[in-house]
Amino acid sequence: LVCQSGGRLALQRCTVTDNAAVGILAHRLGAECRVSECEVSNNGEMGVAVQDGAVMVLEQCNASGNKQAGVYVDGPGAAVRLRDCKLVLSGLRGFGVQGGGSCDVLKCVIKANTQEGVFVSGRQSRCTVERADVCG
Repeated sequence: LVCQSGGRLALQRCTVTDNAAVGILAHRLGAECRVSECEVSNNGEMGVAVQDGAVMVLEQCNASGNKQAGVYVDGPGAAVRLRDCKLVLSGLRGFGVQGGGSCDVLKCVIKANTQEGVFVSGRQSRCTVERADVCG
């Protein structure tokens, strides 16, 4: 699923699985996505990627078994808000933020990922994690 350049996407109670690349991609300035109560699993790259000015809200979602990150945020203005989500069993990290992106995480479970649960890198990249369970 791709939302870009001013597009709006709303997903509720959906399953996004077994895609060759990214499960859900929000890309470029003005793209806005709201994803709730969805399963995003076993995708060939990231479960969810938000890039270059796109904005996404994920609530009560599960991202599991994705080959790279459960959620990946990259580029100036790219922003994600995660609430009551589970990011587990990713091939790399639960979620990553870089290139000036931002992420707010509230009441999430981030565990059993191959590398980092949380990865933040680069000037102006920001991540706030509150009341989360980050382990193993």
